[in-house]
Amino acid sequence: MEPSLKINDFVIMRKTKSIKVNDIISYKLNNSEILHRVIRINNNEIVTKGDANNKEDNPISINQVTGVYVGKIKYLGSIIIFITKPIVFSTIITLLAVIIFIPVKKEL
Repeated sequence: MEPSLKINDFVIMRKTKSIKVNDIISYKLNNSEILHRVIRINNNEIVTKGDANNKEDNPISINQVTGVYVGKIKYLGSIIIFITKPIVFSTIITLLAVIIFIPVKKEL
């Protein structure tokens, strides 16, 4: 969806029954989640296209839609991916445990 959305953006979606042309939607297709812009709505069928794509997608059913774009937080996606790496996550947990359980000297 570049240039509107970058690969490392954290995208905020909401469920809705109201979908309009030009909305960015997410939908399920073959066990994948797709994020594309609505370019046409015909009854229960929606035609989408990625902003960087030259060609329209095949029509989807309105029942495949899982959400509508609300907003984004730049770069939060890469931070989440980094933090959830096993070595990073275990290091953070270990540091937190050390901080919590280290005895604090009280000055009299």
